[in-house]
Amino acid sequence: MPLLPTDRPAFRDPAEADRVAHSGLRRRMIEGTWRDDAQDRHHQFFGDETWPYLPPPEISHNALLLFTDAKSTLYDESPGVTAKGAPAEQVAVVVTPELWPLSQENLRFVNACNECLMRVDVIDGRITYRVVHADSVGDGASSAGRPDRPLALTEIRPRMRRLDNGTLEPEYTLETWDVRNPAAPVFKIEAVRTEGGATVQKDVTAEYYTDANGQPATDYPYRDKAGAPIFPYVLKHAKVGNTLWNAWAGMEVVEGTLNASAFWTFWTMGLRDGAHPQRYTFDADVDGMTIKAPQGGTATGYVQMIPTAILRFKSKTADRQGSAGQFEPAMDPKSMGEAITDYEAALARFAGIDAPDVQRSAGSSGYALVVSQDGKRKAQQKLEMPCRMADTLLLATAARMANARLGTSLPEQPEDWTIKYCRAKRSIEETKAEGEQAKLLVELGVWDDVDVMMHLNPEMDQQQAIVAVLDKRAARKLLAGDTSADVVPAELAAQMAGALAKLSSLLDSIEALDDVTRQRVLDTVAPIQTLIA
Repeated sequence: MPLLPTDRPAFRDPAEADRVAHSGLRRRMIEGTWRDDAQDRHHQFFGDETWPYLPPPEISHNALLLFTDAKSTLYDESPGVTAKGAPAEQVAVVVTPELWPLSQENLRFVNACNECLMRVDVIDGRITYRVVHADSVGDGASSAGRPDRPLALTEIRPRMRRLDNGTLEPEYTLETWDVRNPAAPVFKIEAVRTEGGATVQKDVTAEYYTDANGQPATDYPYRDKAGAPIFPYVLKHAKVGNTLWNAWAGMEVVEGTLNASAFWTFWTMGLRDGAHPQRYTFDADVDGMTIKAPQGGTATGYVQMIPTAILRFKSKTADRQGSAGQFEPAMDPKSMGEAITDYEAALARFAGIDAPDVQRSAGSSGYALVVSQDGKRKAQQKLEMPCRMADTLLLATAARMANARLGTSLPEQPEDWTIKYCRAKRSIEETKAEGEQAKLLVELGVWDDVDVMMHLNPEMDQQQAIVAVLDKRAARKLLAGDTSADVVPAELAAQMAGALAKLSSLLDSIEALDDVTRQRVLDTVAPIQTLIA
């Protein structure tokens, strides 16, 4: 297959160039294609007399990738999704099998580049999704009321152009969508081509956008059942804000990772060339030395050594006795490696990760860094709000398409969609420590079983926690062979939990009553509490 042109077309707004270039750098660092970027940093970091002797850039240590992956765990397990008034089989039309795996990939670039987009389409009678990177879009515009949501943008998309002779040739196209004026939405595809010896940006919409009969289409591609234009992109941010792009936030981690690449490359050179003692002779020659001069280089001597060889020296002059010795290694790889690792660990705070949550690996080298499970959970909590805002908008957008094209009747407002994310699991050590803490608080009378359940399951509200506790108590009694009437029937658990939640709120509100009145109320509700417990 022919390769795409080397140079991508530029966006109309020249201010986009720096943002796109920086987002592209971050993307390459996540995708593992940043060796040339590391090489450029080496040229800046090392003097002209040093860098020609360096080994290839060391890119196996990547703090940006480490912290990005540690924070990108929100979709490790598929979230639960419900839609107001919609049956599960219709929800499955928009919650496709590839949605959450693509969302996980999307989140990696949200964390690395601060933003990334998802594109939704209807292709071959089904909803499809596609990750769109921040360095592939530009010329964005939004409304004053929601400056963080684009209503217009241009995406650079590779396409296959069919030439007059029937062959296919790859080219970059500029695909523009604009719904700022719903009465006159814009969709067009442009390409930079050479015509008559001149380079022109030409409208090629008719070549790529056709109807069912293969004829050029003129209508806007996506409209909902009411005829309103649908903007098919949803921009997901790492943080809730009031700007369309936030490309430069956290650039300290990017710069630090590039610097660390230079450090590790120098460490590799030191390990290779300076971690051994340097031998020398004074007023002595090595007998049997081979002299070699590389082309254009300086002649050097060496002796081929094997275990049975005997190294012989002879004095250069008859009246002086020669000597031999050695210098200590020029570099200590262990201490230097630990210093670089400490430098990388210090970058964590710029990635939004607390320093105690970054630890050295227990592996043999001791140079690798890991982020604790607690650190991952904290990152998830920070991301839940911006991800929920984007995901519910994405599902609502897909629902508008599905209702118009596929005949579904799904809710079309983001607030009618509910998403339940799964939290990062606790390690064995964390579970043990939290269990001991909960046991102590229960013994002190500070917590009860419901408090423990809510602490171990932060996604539960009080009523859900009460139901879970009641279920567990009933299960324990049944397993013990106790079939007495005080085992709460499952169908009543939710109702009783709701009653207890209201009762708990009532008890809080009567604390200000005088002693006599408060005691009368407590005597009244005590039998209810006993029944539920």
